[in-house]
Amino acid sequence: MRKPLIEVPFSVGVYNETLIEDQRAFTLKDVLQNDPSVAVQMPGGFYGTQNFSSRGFRVDNFNGYRLDGLPVIHTVESSIDDKSRVELLKGPAALRFGFMPPGGAINLVRKRPTPEFATSLQFDADTFGSLYSQLDVSDTIADGTLGYRLVLAGDDFDSFYDKAGGDRLTGSLFAEWKVSQAAKLWASVGGQDLERAGYYGPMVTANGVILDTGVKTNIMQDWARNERETLDAAIGSDFTLNPNWKLRASLSYQDTARESQLSCPYSVQDNGDYTEGALITNGPFEWETQGGHLHLEGGFVTGSLRHAVVIGTQYGAYESSGQRSFPDVGPNNAYQLNPLPEPDGGPWGPRPGKFEYEETGFFATDTVAFSEKISALVGVRYGEYENTYADDPASNDKVNAWSPPLALMVAPLPGIHTYLTYTRGLQDGGFARRAAANALEPLGVQKSEQWEAGAKGEWFGGRMTGEAAIFQIEQDLAILDANDVDRFDVRRLRAGRRRGTGDGDGAARQPFGSGDRVEHGELCDLLPRRDVGLCRAQRAARLAAIDDPCRCVRGAVVDVALMRPG
Repeated sequence: MRKPLIEVPFSVGVYNETLIEDQRAFTLKDVLQNDPSVAVQMPGGFYGTQNFSSRGFRVDNFNGYRLDGLPVIHTVESSIDDKSRVELLKGPAALRFGFMPPGGAINLVRKRPTPEFATSLQFDADTFGSLYSQLDVSDTIADGTLGYRLVLAGDDFDSFYDKAGGDRLTGSLFAEWKVSQAAKLWASVGGQDLERAGYYGPMVTANGVILDTGVKTNIMQDWARNERETLDAAIGSDFTLNPNWKLRASLSYQDTARESQLSCPYSVQDNGDYTEGALITNGPFEWETQGGHLHLEGGFVTGSLRHAVVIGTQYGAYESSGQRSFPDVGPNNAYQLNPLPEPDGGPWGPRPGKFEYEETGFFATDTVAFSEKISALVGVRYGEYENTYADDPASNDKVNAWSPPLALMVAPLPGIHTYLTYTRGLQDGGFARRAAANALEPLGVQKSEQWEAGAKGEWFGGRMTGEAAIFQIEQDLAILDANDVDRFDVRRLRAGRRRGTGDGDGAARQPFGSGDRVEHGELCDLLPRRDVGLCRAQRAARLAAIDDPCRCVRGAVVDVALMRPG
């Protein structure tokens, strides 16, 4: 049952095709800049992938992104050329999508077939020299039973920054078949081939001095680049069992590859001298993702109470593999950049085994309407995940946990809805810090709690909407005990929690501190155990900067959003 957003007891941002086209948004960053709860954590110049946070917590590149509700990996930037809207579920995303940080999740929705033949051809050019073109064709044929939507796009990208251009080709096809009035099948396939030069901006010395090398300066070498390919496919079905009940099912697959030859500085001195290092991959890093979703939704009445029920299960899995080395390129100076040759990389040795992640979840919710003005949501989700390291069996772990969502909704006036929500978030807790007695051992589930109170309004026949919310998120932190063991300990929650508060839909502003699971894979000199797997190396890299004492921080941002639906 698709509820109007005004009746959903969570804060959700939806940015539709009209807004995307009116703003000439070409990247996910362009779209999400409309939402005050989103911040760009890293600009993406190194791997060419933008990393986002929602409400002060990182959106996980491995678990926090969805395409038509199914899991995708965000190690390669998602295209929005073929998307009809971008959905940002803030806060309690774990209820719908499983293990992930408490800030929220991002769902991209593909364009659907139009009822009649429609086509558009776009061409854009900007003052930096970038060129973009898109063909969008759609129709529904065979007496309204078969529809399709084909989108092809490409760009020749140039940047404000020196030597930071590239090119891209992308395309997708979405088709649906109305088998009968009660059954619909759909399928989609898409791909992207993208190459971008690497970008690295101003440098900061070991003494904290920012070197002013000019706003356009790109300190990467001319040979620095990322080559990325993505292929995804999905199938699904919707069955209307009777006027009150529907069954929905879907399956997805994604194959992603990224090959990198990049340079980066370290040991930067105040006079501009530094040593230039490199990240060289031995062929591409690869990620394969599979996902599945099945749920039954419907309603019934018990006495004076009306129930809207959703019962379902989800499955998600990915595996990653790859090999990279970090050779030195040579000495250089920030103020007199010298071209240096690309190193060969290696020595490579045997190719590392794959890292595998698998997650299963079961969920049920019941929205009970006591009257036209008052309703409540109760539910439960059970989740289980397993990490498997081919080259490091000692780090394997398998964990399960329960999560209860609760919400109370009140509509005091026509067009006004208020709510109070409690949810518990769950995510993979990563590894113990390197300085701990249990260094790099799995920590299990990292839990969080979130309270949110909000109000939503709709005026002028739905032509204008608005919402405001106040929330608090508390997340457990792993801290060292008396024996220097790093772990989550429920007996020490008050001393070991990260807290974010906010008014409106702004993000809680927090400095980097213990427990922040921020990717540091972009920093060449912070990657211990580089010969293991991608995920293992990334997680170990995160821990290199997480030896601070625990810090619990409050922050607040006020924002009230008013928008006119497209």
